[in-house]
Amino acid sequence: MSHRALSSSLFHGTDKKFKKGDVLLPPSKTGETPRSHPDIDPEEFNNKEHVYMTDSPDSAANYAADKGGKYVYEVEPHKDVHEDPESAITGETGNYRASQATVKRRIRRRN
Repeated sequence: MSHRALSSSLFHGTDKKFKKGDVLLPPSKTGETPRSHPDIDPEEFNNKEHVYMTDSPDSAANYAADKGGKYVYEVEPHKDVHEDPESAITGETGNYRASQATVKRRIRRRN
């Protein structure tokens, strides 16, 4: 799994309202339903233990909308951040995951 240099911003889209400094936790810690994709076997990829981010605010907004949400946050991942191995299956690029992330700021709210 490859590591990513933390020189550019990462974004997280959600249906939840957060404030600066809030820590985003993975579904295994929050009890939330993890994200899913029809082409991915949930047994093959453990998406319950990660917070997912993207380098595109538009992609984050689309993910939020898919969950019925409207919030996009710039986030700072905790510890190592890795490219999302599910990207090889979905063909999406610019997706990453980490054990946790801290909200730096809200950048967008969809109406």
